[in-house]
Amino acid sequence: MRDICKHYWTVDRKLLKPRAFDLLPIMLIVTLAIIPLLPNRGETSTFIIITPDERIVLPAEVDTVVTVESAVGPMEIGIYAGKAHVERASCPNKICVSMGEIHNPGSSIICAPGRTAVICIGEEDFDAVTR
Repeated sequence: MRDICKHYWTVDRKLLKPRAFDLLPIMLIVTLAIIPLLPNRGETSTFIIITPDERIVLPAEVDTVVTVESAVGPMEIGIYAGKAHVERASCPNKICVSMGEIHNPGSSIICAPGRTAVICIGEEDFDAVTR
């Protein structure tokens, strides 16, 4: 009985030595974890500002501040470093100002009282691929 327990608890030293392909799964996992952190791959996006009276198309590469007339008063929209945000608005709750920046295609900032929208369009990046 004692020999069986001794054999059961003995660790084979060959099993603990690293082999050539032991690091491959670890490197693959680290590589896949880093890919989403890489910067934009050069796709350009465009911002469309829709107000009750007009539509303005602005490239994301140009840093600018645009003042538009919404349904409740003037609204300032800033574009810096490829990101757009509402700097000032005349709406009562200013939810559009607190929405922050947008830069991903398909994202938008909506001011419901001012009937104004800022929409980012471009080539969409997918979070996952399904079949």
